[in-house]
Amino acid sequence: MSRHSHTVAVVAFDAVQLLDVTGPVEVFTTANRYGADYDVRVVSPTGAGVVTSSGLVLGVNGSVSSLPRRIGTLLVPGQCRCLTTGLSRCAA
Repeated sequence: MSRHSHTVAVVAFDAVQLLDVTGPVEVFTTANRYGADYDVRVVSPTGAGVVTSSGLVLGVNGSVSSLPRRIGTLLVPGQCRCLTTGLSRCAA
Protein backbone atom coordinates (compact mmCIF):
# COMPACT_ATOMS: atom_id res chain seq x y z
CA MET A 1 0.00 0.00 0.00
CA SER A 2 1.09 3.55 -0.56
CA ARG A 3 1.91 5.72 2.40
CA HIS A 4 -1.30 7.67 1.74
CA SER A 5 -3.60 4.67 1.94
CA HIS A 6 -6.62 4.66 4.19
CA THR A 7 -6.03 2.22 7.05
CA VAL A 8 -9.00 0.05 7.97
CA ALA A 9 -8.65 -1.94 11.18
CA VAL A 10 -11.06 -4.72 12.12
CA VAL A 11 -10.79 -5.82 15.75
CA ALA A 12 -11.30 -9.56 16.26
CA PHE A 13 -11.80 -11.21 19.62
CA ASP A 14 -12.74 -14.63 20.95
CA ALA A 15 -16.35 -15.61 20.14
CA VAL A 16 -16.65 -13.02 17.35
CA GLN A 17 -18.85 -14.13 14.47
CA LEU A 18 -16.60 -14.88 11.52
CA LEU A 19 -18.76 -13.03 9.00
CA ASP A 20 -18.53 -9.85 11.09
CA VAL A 21 -14.77 -9.87 10.46
CA THR A 22 -14.49 -11.33 6.97
CA GLY A 23 -17.43 -9.43 5.46
CA PRO A 24 -15.90 -5.96 5.89
CA VAL A 25 -12.45 -7.26 4.93
CA GLU A 26 -13.88 -8.59 1.66
CA VAL A 27 -15.64 -5.30 0.91
CA PHE A 28 -12.53 -3.15 1.38
CA THR A 29 -10.14 -5.53 -0.38
CA THR A 30 -12.55 -5.86 -3.32
CA ALA A 31 -12.67 -2.06 -3.54
CA ASN A 32 -8.86 -2.14 -3.83
CA ARG A 33 -9.20 -4.19 -7.00
CA TYR A 34 -11.24 -1.32 -8.46
CA GLY A 35 -8.78 1.43 -7.61
CA ALA A 36 -9.30 2.17 -3.91
CA ASP A 37 -6.28 2.29 -1.62
CA TYR A 38 -7.23 0.60 1.65
CA ASP A 39 -4.68 -0.90 4.02
CA VAL A 40 -6.89 -3.52 5.68
CA ARG A 41 -5.69 -5.09 8.92
CA VAL A 42 -7.34 -7.57 11.26
CA VAL A 43 -6.08 -7.12 14.80
CA SER A 44 -6.86 -8.51 18.23
CA PRO A 45 -6.42 -6.91 21.63
CA THR A 46 -3.25 -8.93 22.30
CA GLY A 47 -2.07 -9.79 18.79
CA ALA A 48 -2.84 -13.47 19.30
CA GLY A 49 -5.20 -15.37 17.03
CA VAL A 50 -8.81 -15.68 18.14
CA VAL A 51 -11.38 -18.48 18.22
CA THR A 52 -14.60 -17.44 16.49
CA SER A 53 -18.11 -18.32 17.66
CA SER A 54 -18.07 -21.29 15.27
CA GLY A 55 -14.78 -22.59 16.68
CA LEU A 56 -12.63 -21.53 13.72
CA VAL A 57 -9.20 -20.24 14.69
CA LEU A 58 -8.56 -16.90 12.97
CA GLY A 59 -5.09 -15.44 12.62
CA VAL A 60 -4.57 -11.69 12.86
CA ASN A 61 -2.11 -9.13 11.52
CA GLY A 62 -1.11 -7.86 14.96
CA SER A 63 -2.39 -6.25 18.12
CA VAL A 64 -4.47 -3.12 18.50
CA SER A 65 -1.36 -1.39 19.85
CA SER A 66 0.52 -2.25 16.64
CA LEU A 67 -1.77 -0.03 14.58
CA PRO A 68 -0.51 3.32 13.32
CA ARG A 69 -1.33 6.33 15.49
CA ARG A 70 -3.87 7.46 12.95
CA ILE A 71 -6.24 5.09 11.22
CA GLY A 72 -9.04 5.92 8.84
CA THR A 73 -11.67 3.42 9.93
CA LEU A 74 -11.97 1.23 13.03
CA LEU A 75 -14.49 -1.60 12.93
CA VAL A 76 -15.40 -3.37 16.17
CA PRO A 77 -17.85 -6.21 15.57
CA GLY A 78 -20.58 -6.85 18.12
CA GLN A 79 -20.90 -10.05 20.04
CA CYS A 80 -24.03 -12.15 20.18
CA ARG A 81 -25.04 -12.32 23.84
CA CYS A 82 -27.12 -15.37 22.92
CA LEU A 83 -23.96 -17.44 23.11
CA THR A 84 -23.47 -16.70 26.78
CA THR A 85 -26.93 -15.77 28.04
CA GLY A 86 -29.21 -18.15 26.14
CA LEU A 87 -31.68 -17.49 23.36
CA SER A 88 -34.58 -16.63 25.64
CA ARG A 89 -32.71 -13.57 27.01
CA CYS A 90 -31.82 -12.34 23.51
CA ALA A 91 -35.43 -12.50 22.41
CA ALA A 92 -36.55 -10.36 25.33
